[in-house]
Amino acid sequence: MIRINSDRVLKFKAIGTNLIVSGFGFVNYLVLIRIFSDSDFGYWTLIVSVISIIDLFRFGFTRNGLMKFITAKSSVLMEKKFISASYKLTILISLALLICIFVLSILIFSSSHFYFVVFVGLFIVVNIPLNLALNIAQTKLNFNRILKIRIIQPLMFLSLLFVVHFFTELNLKTVLTLLLIPITCISVFCVYKNYDGSSYLKLNTYQQVRELFSFGKYSSLSLIGSNLLRSSDLFMLGSISFLDISVIKYYSLGFKIIEIIEIPLRGYSVVLFSKLCEVVNRNHYSYFQSVLFINIRRFTTFLFPFLILFFMFSDELVYLFSGENIPIASNLVKIFCFYALVLVLDRFTGLALESVGLPSRNTQKVFVMLASNFLLNSVVFITLYILHQQNIIDSAFLQSYSLYGIAFVSFVFTVIGSVIGIKFLNAFLRVKLLKLNMVSKDEKFNTSCRKI
Repeated sequence: MIRINSDRVLKFKAIGTNLIVSGFGFVNYLVLIRIFSDSDFGYWTLIVSVISIIDLFRFGFTRNGLMKFITAKSSVLMEKKFISASYKLTILISLALLICIFVLSILIFSSSHFYFVVFVGLFIVVNIPLNLALNIAQTKLNFNRILKIRIIQPLMFLSLLFVVHFFTELNLKTVLTLLLIPITCISVFCVYKNYDGSSYLKLNTYQQVRELFSFGKYSSLSLIGSNLLRSSDLFMLGSISFLDISVIKYYSLGFKIIEIIEIPLRGYSVVLFSKLCEVVNRNHYSYFQSVLFINIRRFTTFLFPFLILFFMFSDELVYLFSGENIPIASNLVKIFCFYALVLVLDRFTGLALESVGLPSRNTQKVFVMLASNFLLNSVVFITLYILHQQNIIDSAFLQSYSLYGIAFVSFVFTVIGSVIGIKFLNAFLRVKLLKLNMVSKDEKFNTSCRKI
């Protein structure tokens, strides 16, 4: 058995960091859900989903690739080169995004969208050092730095909300402006401390940029696809004419509660990915499978009792988060518990495919899930709409069961993704272990020949 740097202490640090940061994020969520009207909260959720996709597209090119290549390189110089390469690649992608947004603002958006276009453009610029600093800290498993960087933003944002709310009424535009202030301050701090690696930009990194881009193009698509699995539900709910915009609030509330379960999963995933990359870099493929499935079993067992509690006390959780009784959101929490039960298998098989150098397979898996989500959601919406047109169901039934249907679809496409991930992984490992056995036999044969 090989020695791995990522041990229980790192896992506890990762989970603890995510718990603290997500705790402040949930407090912000509780404040906003009480400040905004149902429609404004729906628009806020959509805007946050859009900027999340933009971030995933930019930093997805470098996040997993940076960890994979740095764990494989022992030289400090090579480490600095890959950090510099990730910075340059992020800047290039950001410039391309800004050009696209500028063109779209001229061709599509009206003057009423001007503020939101400017907000997205500013967000793309000011967010670069902050996220690169987080990428580097995550790669080095420096959870103390991650906590220091990530805890400032929700604290500053929450403080600004209270101060401004004391003097004037908050609206969507004001809250978006306040969101940019802590992000800008933290980014300046990261540049000053060189947490983002900006001092390495002068290094010649043409080869490293190519390697990161080659690996990251699939990794980025996988991350975007994973995000769209959630965001596409919100976009569909917001765009379908027979559904009220307020249903987005109920859906996001139900999913936000179940995201509590995902907090330790995110932290655990960071450490596990580093561990799997190290196993692969040492060619210990016989050990790889046992590491993966032991962690899947352990973490699923850990989550199971919490899911039972969430299922039993869904009404209380909804009231705690929203300050009101919302039966629809409570039922959504119960359905999402089944989704969370299979999420660990899907998430960890995706990490495994990335770590063995098969990001393209993971991308295929994610987009099969995305296609399944779209098709099954369409079936749900069309079926319920036809039943409503035939006066078989009323409007209240249409609104609520549209949400229940797409929540159940989340469980279905996660099962599909898990099965595909295991299939791809097993096929790769069978080939790899066969090649290693053949090499081992050749070495034994050559050794015996030398003895003769």
